[in-house]
Amino acid sequence: MENTDLQERLFIAIDFPQDFIAELVAIQQQLQKLKLFEGKFIASEQIHLTLQFIGSVDEDFKQIIQNALRLIRYQSFEVCLGKLGILPNERYIRIIWVDCVAEALQELVRHIETALKSFMVLEDRKFLSHITLARVKQVHNKKKLMQALSNIQVPHVCCMVTDFVLKKSILTNKGPIYYNIEHYSLTKI
Repeated sequence: MENTDLQERLFIAIDFPQDFIAELVAIQQQLQKLKLFEGKFIASEQIHLTLQFIGSVDEDFKQIIQNALRLIRYQSFEVCLGKLGILPNERYIRIIWVDCVAEALQELVRHIETALKSFMVLEDRKFLSHITLARVKQVHNKKKLMQALSNIQVPHVCCMVTDFVLKKSILTNKGPIYYNIEHYSLTKI
């Protein structure tokens, strides 16, 4: 039996600059004022875009992952905010998110998958480029919430993605806490 005490729960993500995050927080504040659902808004310092979930690994396997990620060569690119959405569907809303628009995101995810799949099994899930804004526990009025989401104007804000990050997630009773383990630079355009 594995000793899970020595394992870390890892994922690969993109962090954003403060001005980009400020726009996301403004959208969260609009949603909060509506009072159409019970749930938890993601704290600004925890906002990120997950590229690949890895799961729980020991220190040796973490080193193998880090070595593989260090070999990735990809150029920096611009990403922009898109539309608001929900997961998994309108009948059962659990996440409110905003889309990240950049063709290069799919290609970066492919590079990461290629680097990792030679030594680990990855989730068989299509990449959905999104930033979680809120985790929903209960919706008071689904029709009003869906209408409100379609009415909120997401600003056309963009930023340069110059690196990606291997992160560790520690689950607590107040929600997950994320720590950066290592940054991987993308080359300048």
